[in-house]
Amino acid sequence: PGGVCVANRDLITSETGRTDIDLVWVDANQEAKALGNLMTAGNIALGELNARVGFIEHKFIEDGLCHVFSGKNTKLIPLNIGAYMRSVEPLNGNGK
Repeated sequence: PGGVCVANRDLITSETGRTDIDLVWVDANQEAKALGNLMTAGNIALGELNARVGFIEHKFIEDGLCHVFSGKNTKLIPLNIGAYMRSVEPLNGNGK
């Protein structure tokens, strides 16, 4: 009870009927397409969740994304950080 569930509206079409959690609908695929890379949908959802719950400082998310996309994939770092921040900024100004 009292938790938060972030659901991708582009993939899930039915309501849960649950009243014990806050259900947050995100158009993650649509947002990711707008960024030009569907693979960023997870980071959009992560940003939405962290904006609402605040479970980790944004810097640590960014550090983690830099680590995950290091090596051959460094060009994907700004794209994925941008996807994460896309959900964070509208809710929290400049993030947490």
